[in-house]
Amino acid sequence: MADLGKKLIELGLGALVLTKEAVKKTVVELEKQGKIGQKEAQKLFNELIKKGEAAKSDLDKKIQKGLENALKKMNLATKKEVDDLKAEITKLKAAQKKKK
Repeated sequence: MADLGKKLIELGLGALVLTKEAVKKTVVELEKQGKIGQKEAQKLFNELIKKGEAAKSDLDKKIQKGLENALKKMNLATKKEVDDLKAEITKLKAAQKKKK
């Protein structure tokens, strides 16, 4: 399940890179056509990338939340719960050794 989450996030990062390249290409084309100036092109590029990164961040949060909900429904122990149980086992083993 964690691999699926990782792959989804990597897919999102890949899409962001492709989007960044597509935005740059479009902005450069607009600049070449004389529809926008160099400063406007840079400003437009930065704004579009910023919006894309915000959308990616939002998507990452939604994916994370979805994975957390799926794991809760599967009723699996969390890492913290497993670590707590390991600590408790270690503590019980130590107490048992003292009794011997």
